[in-house]
Amino acid sequence: MIRISSLAFLVVVNMTLVRAQDCAPAFIHAGINAENVGKYEQAIKDFTIALKCDSSEALAYLSRGVARANLNQHAAAIRDYGKAIDLKPNDAKAFYNRGISWSALGDRTRAIGDYGIAIRLNPKYLSAFINRGMCKNELGSHDSAIADFSKAISLDPLKANAYLQRGTAEAALKKFQAAIADYNLALHLHPKFEVAYQCRSLARIDMGEDIYAALRDIDTAIQLSPRDSHSYIVRGEIKVLLCNYDKAVDDYNISIRLNPNDSRAFYGRGVAYYHMESYDKAVSDLSRAIELRPVYGKAYWLRGDAKRLMKKFGYCEDYKKASGLHVAEATEACLKFCQVVR
Repeated sequence: MIRISSLAFLVVVNMTLVRAQDCAPAFIHAGINAENVGKYEQAIKDFTIALKCDSSEALAYLSRGVARANLNQHAAAIRDYGKAIDLKPNDAKAFYNRGISWSALGDRTRAIGDYGIAIRLNPKYLSAFINRGMCKNELGSHDSAIADFSKAISLDPLKANAYLQRGTAEAALKKFQAAIADYNLALHLHPKFEVAYQCRSLARIDMGEDIYAALRDIDTAIQLSPRDSHSYIVRGEIKVLLCNYDKAVDDYNISIRLNPNDSRAFYGRGVAYYHMESYDKAVSDLSRAIELRPVYGKAYWLRGDAKRLMKKFGYCEDYKKASGLHVAEATEACLKFCQVVR
């Protein structure tokens, strides 16, 4: 076995003897090749050897961080990106990649900070504007997110995802006409963009207009991506609005088969069962939704209502829990059906 050291030695790379001081670039090259074909574990090994050859190789840290991020090892990736930044503090890509890993770990605030530095270093960093806008959107800063998406569009007017994301922020602000206009632009640029059909369908539902157009959109989304569990939830919601409860249950069943841990599917099926007056099934599904998402206010409220209609105990506890989670209907139900201590 040949032991790797940062001292003078010989290694064999592609049948060629390479001197110790030259081994880092060779292993970086090998690591990048492995990374490009999805061999991330091997890439990590190659980059690690490169760093043993030369610990000042910022590219080795950066590239190892990318490989680790692709294996969902985001905490380790962040450490590597930090080393790369220490060695090369003006590398916008290192800040951008670290932002992705912060976001993957749920720290949107730090992600926004890193995307901001990447943009300062590279004011035309299109992906950084889009990713920062998405993080802002998730934190509820919708107007600021729209500004980022608009900047991305000014940099590349043919970027369909930028229109999609801007539409999502507009929909969050209940600017549904503007959102639909952006979804239309996204679909004009990318006619098979299934997420845009899904989002346009949701916007049409929220507008309360042309429910059949919303149904056509979600049908198209399902045709394009039949294993997207969320699309079946959306179609189930539409079927409930059309009072087609049996078909809604069918869609929620498919969604649950595809993703058994999505609280929204159990909630939606519970809603359908509630309207079908199958209250025992509704309570079962709503309880599962609450298990998956303990702060699901609407699920507590509807479960309480189903229990009340079944003349079961415990409905007031559900109403009170939902009221504490700011569900207005539950507060009204507490006042109407429960003895409230004043």
